[in-house]
Amino acid sequence: MVEGMHLKGKFKNCLAVYHTTKYADKGVGRRMMMGLALLLSQLSEGPWKDKVITFGNDLKSKCEFMKTMESDFFVDYEKLFDIPEVAAIAKGSVKPKQKIKKVFVFSESLSGIQESQYEAIRRKFKDKGYGDDAVPHILFWNFGDLEDPLMPPKQHPGMTLLSGYSDNLIKVFLCNGGEVVPRHLMEAALSDKEYQTLAVVD
Repeated sequence: MVEGMHLKGKFKNCLAVYHTTKYADKGVGRRMMMGLALLLSQLSEGPWKDKVITFGNDLKSKCEFMKTMESDFFVDYEKLFDIPEVAAIAKGSVKPKQKIKKVFVFSESLSGIQESQYEAIRRKFKDKGYGDDAVPHILFWNFGDLEDPLMPPKQHPGMTLLSGYSDNLIKVFLCNGGEVVPRHLMEAALSDKEYQTLAVVD
C-alpha cells in the first residue's frame, strides 16, 4: 500500500503533526491518527521523509513515542514553524521543490487551528521575504469525539478543517492527496454499489 501510494507522489511534500491530549479517550481515534501520521511520514520525501516533527528510527519506536505524546487542549501552532527543520523553509535553506506544501494536523483537540494563528504563520513567511504561495496549506483533522456526526469540511483561505471519521472520508483524503471538499465526499458516497442501479431523471 505504501509503495503504491508513494509512486503516485501525492504526499511527497507534506509534514504530519500528531497531537494528543491527556483528557481524550485512548481508543480508535488515537490509533487512526497514529496510522495516518505514520503513513504520511513514509510518503513524504526529502528532509520531511519519516518525520512527524521528531521520531525514532523504526516503526515500533515511532508508535511507542507517539503513545507518550500528550499535552493540554490548546496548541500554539505558530511554534510548529519555529522547529529547526520546519523553520528551514523560511530561511531559504530548503530547495524550492522540497518546500512543504501541506501540513496535516491530526488532533484530539476540539478547538482546531484559528484563523488568527494561520495569519501569524503567514506573517512569519512574509517577514522572511516569501509570498503567500510559499505558506503551506494546513489541514486540521479533529478526531476528538468520533461519536459526533461527521461534519462537512470547512474551507478557509489556506486552511481546511475536518471533524469526525468515515470510511469515505479516509478514502477521499488518501485518493486526493489530502484535498477534501464536500463534492469529493458526495461523489464517494454515490459511488457505492447500492447506488449504481439508480438513474437520474431531469
